[in-house]
Amino acid sequence: MALSDKILAALEQSRGTPLSGQALAERFGVSRAAVWKGVNALKSQGYAIASATNRGYTLAAACDKLSAAGVRAFLPPALAGVPVFVYESVDSTNSEARRLRAGGQTGSFIVLAEQQTAGRGRRGRIFCSPAGGLYLSVALACEAGIAEALPVTAYAAVSAVEAVREVCGVETGIKWVNDLYKNGRKVGGILTEAAADFESGTVTSLIVGVGLNLRAPEIADFPPELAEIAGALGCGEEAVKNRLGAALAARLLAYTPGSTAHMAHYRAYSLVLGRAVAFEQGGQRFTGRAVRIGDDGALYVRTENGETALRSGEISLRLEEPTGKETQNHEDQ
Repeated sequence: MALSDKILAALEQSRGTPLSGQALAERFGVSRAAVWKGVNALKSQGYAIASATNRGYTLAAACDKLSAAGVRAFLPPALAGVPVFVYESVDSTNSEARRLRAGGQTGSFIVLAEQQTAGRGRRGRIFCSPAGGLYLSVALACEAGIAEALPVTAYAAVSAVEAVREVCGVETGIKWVNDLYKNGRKVGGILTEAAADFESGTVTSLIVGVGLNLRAPEIADFPPELAEIAGALGCGEEAVKNRLGAALAARLLAYTPGSTAHMAHYRAYSLVLGRAVAFEQGGQRFTGRAVRIGDDGALYVRTENGETALRSGEISLRLEEPTGKETQNHEDQ
């Protein structure tokens, strides 16, 4: 790791507490002049670092710039060796993860970006990904049956809810199957992709992508058709991207194919259970009430014709806003 990256990780971990040039020099076994050069290199990359005589260096509280060093600073020690790739802008973190895998990157790894220029949602939809959000993909090396890998989307949704709560102190809920909502507005989405050997029925690699809208001003960057659907977590001015990226990635890297332990949490965070929903099946539109979610992630809807299990597709429902006004929301941005 370059000296500037080591300095950045140290500053990330000690936000609010100045680190002297001498302390950094002793920590990394270099001269104070080398530390000074490393700090200036970081400043040239856009990091807001304050320095004060007899106090040291401090990373500005509002400096919320993603970095591989910053993410690594908050990963648990057991994940210290997991590769982290960070981009200011990329077409899609899922696409980049697939390119890295095709290029020979082995094992599990993490891809993050501040902006996606061609973000993807389910069914080939565009996932609007303006600058300033958090876009993350975790590539998981695994060998599991296709059925065992299916619950990963629900697991990712639970992981996102809990990481956001831990880092941002914000409560969100899950709209089946892959969307995060806050106050009736969509604040995040999930896209999972798998590489599988269909002859053996084995999944050889999983890529789990999560996109989160962090702060309200970014909503202006969404197209008009999403103005009444898209929302933001409301993370305030505190720097959260590196900590949130690390907290979410750590959870995703702990996924165990075949486990359904997370489904109790998925049901608890569900915004759908007990609500009236509409869905299409076989070219027909049906309405009913969502009554339960199976361990495989299937949503069971009671209609006038009986109970229907939905294992894929889309639903629509009415989510109340704090004002009591109801608004129609859809699964993908």
